Amino acid sequence: AFHGKGETQYDNIHVGINSRLDTLQAAILIEKLAILEEEMVARQAVADRYANGLGDIVKASRNLGHGRSAWAQYAIETPKRDGLKAHLSEKGIPSVIYYVKPLHEQIAYRDYPRTPTGLAVSEKLPKQIL
Repeated sequence: AFHGKGETQYDNIHVGINSRLDTLQAAILIEKLAILEEEMVARQAVADRYANGLGDIVKASRNLGHGRSAWAQYAIETPKRDGLKAHLSEKGIPSVIYYVKPLHEQIAYRDYPRTPTGLAVSEKLPKQIL
């Protein structure tokens, strides 16, 4: 369940947890751990291919070397996000805008401290990320 979810899954009204793991899912995940490293390497190869192929067209996701990503989503950034999304859709290529509202604009986080100068990057990205 999405504890704390508002009208959409991207509008949190309470700080909560996502607790959708039941016993059957846990059993399946235990088995999947055996191939986790292989999956991580394969996903990194796909992410590298995307970054190399898209780098001149959009700002592509890259791992900055501070850790590893499972690449559950691959985000790109472009000021022409809506046009690109429409173009991809016309070509039968699905895309999703996951991060539609920055955390500091969500009800659950409205009372958390923020910088006096604002959060310009956090406010810009939801308009450009796909």
